[in-house]
Amino acid sequence: MFSKNKSAISWLLLEKILKIVVGVFVTAYVARYLGPEKWGVFAIALGTVAIFSAAAGMGADHVNLSELSKRDGKDGSVFLASAIFLRSIWSVLCLILFLLFILFTQIENSMVYYILAGTVPLAALSILGNKLQADGRFQNFAVISGTVILIGAVLKVIGVVIFMPLTFFVAIAVLEAVLASAFILCLIYLRTEFRFSKTNINLKQAKSYFRLCLPLAISAALIMLYLRLELFTVDYFLGKESAGIWAAVAMFLTPWGLVASSVIPVANKVLSTRGINSNYYEEDIIKLIRGMLAVALVAIGVNMFSVSYLVPILLGEKFSQVTELVWIASFVIIPLFMGSVQEIWIAQQRTTTTVLKKVVIGIPLSGILLTIFTIKWGLTGTAIAMVISHLLTALLLNYVFDKRFFLIQLQALGIKNG
Repeated sequence: MFSKNKSAISWLLLEKILKIVVGVFVTAYVARYLGPEKWGVFAIALGTVAIFSAAAGMGADHVNLSELSKRDGKDGSVFLASAIFLRSIWSVLCLILFLLFILFTQIENSMVYYILAGTVPLAALSILGNKLQADGRFQNFAVISGTVILIGAVLKVIGVVIFMPLTFFVAIAVLEAVLASAFILCLIYLRTEFRFSKTNINLKQAKSYFRLCLPLAISAALIMLYLRLELFTVDYFLGKESAGIWAAVAMFLTPWGLVASSVIPVANKVLSTRGINSNYYEEDIIKLIRGMLAVALVAIGVNMFSVSYLVPILLGEKFSQVTELVWIASFVIIPLFMGSVQEIWIAQQRTTTTVLKKVVIGIPLSGILLTIFTIKWGLTGTAIAMVISHLLTALLLNYVFDKRFFLIQLQALGIKNG
């Protein structure tokens, strides 16, 4: 399926590898400098704003890429302009909700949250990155992303060297989001025919896009809550210092999701171009699941081998518990990778309410497991509960809400149906 797209995958992989290197080494450098408690404050703030940013982005990356891959010329420009118009209004509403949330909950370290609020409306522009990918400009997308990563990394290192406060590193997170949007916008203006000011907005298309993506927007916010439920649970039951340690565990898990995201956009474009009615569509999905499963197993092995050496060097004695936790938590990569394939499936089948149904059940299920396991076994219990809840959501809930995909998953795992 990917034989003609090796260059695209290579560029995206290169960008993700850069993110992993920076994420592990530079982020660990900052975490060690700030210490577990302040790092916990930063991580919780990022996790909170991520929920609102996900809602602002409407969780529509795969839908955007799928729709833009099918359209070209004037039709593609009208769709893009209509979607940007709708997403801009929606993101401002999400920003207002976030500001009200900060105001009425009287959060400690509120300045950190107010600074991060700047990332919420920028989520509306994530469709511009989808536009580059739909046009096959994966190299351009990777170069822009890599440039922003390096700029952010240099500024973070400088911040540690000159002993800057927590708010400095928070501001860098916002700057990275601003630069990424600005660079992509400039590239689209210079290299494509699309001009927002010269393209008519189709309100009918905007409404259709909103109806399609509203379930995804709600789901995206809930999924982001679901993915950070462990952090919030640890903070509530064990405190900020433990939250900082758990955030350090996430540094060894999150980068592998970036590896998955280097393959998924290319697969989405290929499958969208072929169409879901292709005779080989389900066969390609099965191959993709197996490929992602193989990468997940490699990722688990790499984590288990490397974390014992990296944690003492990068994070120091205060984060020593991270090693044991990563050994357990790394198994969550399997359901996360399999779930990334389902995101393509849902976007192309246009069954966007499936995500919402799964996450509505998944959040309380995960919350119950995390509460019981965290209270009883601390951070070790948190890691175990996370793996169990993600496996249940990625596999068993599909039997109820997306049985066709569940049967495809069984085939991919070598289990014959019926």
